Amino acid sequence: MKRLIGALAFSVALLVVSITAAVAMAAPAPKTTGGIGYTAYSDVQRHLEFVAIQSTTNTCGTFWNVTGVSQFTFRLTSDTTDYTHHVVLTQNGQTVGGSGGYPLTGGDAYHWNITAGSLIGNALSLTAVYDLGAPGTTMHMTGTIASNGSISGTWDDNFGGARTGTFTAPAGSAAATVSYCGKGNAYYSDASGLWYLVNVTTVSVLDQTAWFAGPVIASNFGAEGNWLFAKVFDGGEPGKLVDQASGSFTNEVTATSGVAGHLAPVDGPFTITSGNLQVH
Repeated sequence: MKRLIGALAFSVALLVVSITAAVAMAAPAPKTTGGIGYTAYSDVQRHLEFVAIQSTTNTCGTFWNVTGVSQFTFRLTSDTTDYTHHVVLTQNGQTVGGSGGYPLTGGDAYHWNITAGSLIGNALSLTAVYDLGAPGTTMHMTGTIASNGSISGTWDDNFGGARTGTFTAPAGSAAATVSYCGKGNAYYSDASGLWYLVNVTTVSVLDQTAWFAGPVIASNFGAEGNWLFAKVFDGGEPGKLVDQASGSFTNEVTATSGVAGHLAPVDGPFTITSGNLQVH
């Protein structure tokens, strides 16, 4: 019995050591930290302190990217004929642009340009005007992106009168991008006396670059209600003149999709003139 108890005690001790070692070896969560000084658009000295830690398991949402869409297939109401157009889409946050034409290959008999477009969640909305084949015709498209990246919806135009129909894009046309949740805070102040505080809620870290965003929860100039979308680059040690930061006020969807899509804020990048930031 003594030998069995001794063996059991050894096994338990070995298990504890193994668990402790596994915990000790777990990689720390990706994050960015910094206390930096810089100027932007004027000689006013600005300062930003931040801690932004990425969650490696929880996601804040899925955002769609439609720049991979290469074709739309249109069908007129009460008709069974498909007309597949080639498509090139651009996307910047929620704004979508681009062009398309018919036929799919071999030169354009018809061509159109997108004059207004948006992608909010999985809802795609486009307005296009033809400049070839049916010049001046305006088409509106409203579609929904499915979980497999396919797109389906309805369209209408004014070619020879009011027309309506449906359109589709095959599976994999749109690509899903995950925005990781995060935690932390960011505090901005400048030499003119302005300041604001941000509650960081979403973070993405890749190599030497990090993106983070969150709502402004306090300020002395009425900035509450805005979201900060920021991007920082760790250029090495020391950070002066090699680190960079960008940041803009925007809305929640644009900020979080900007983090997810690794986009660039409107303002910046600004070179760090004092302090240091790290991405690790």
